[in-house]
Amino acid sequence: MRDGRLYDADMLEIAGPLDRNRLRRVLDARGIDPASYSLTGGHPSECCVLEDRRSERVVYYSERGLETGLRSFPSEDLACRHLADLLWRDPTARKRS
Repeated sequence: MRDGRLYDADMLEIAGPLDRNRLRRVLDARGIDPASYSLTGGHPSECCVLEDRRSERVVYYSERGLETGLRSFPSEDLACRHLADLLWRDPTARKRS
């Protein structure tokens, strides 16, 4: 990631600010299983989570109440892009046919 934008060729169609609603639509269009992520926080089992905490957004992997790989971001756009990147790179996040 450079300057808050993903430069993966698959992500080039995402121009402009990315929020949770837009991210959900993009992930669905890309075939990402909704069970592999949460955009509302909490500690769901075995998925990537985007959560608001005070004046920042955090992204982490939730497993049995533990937060692994926690990263914080000053904006929803940057947090959404990081979450999208994690999900794109995870082959187990794809919907099963």
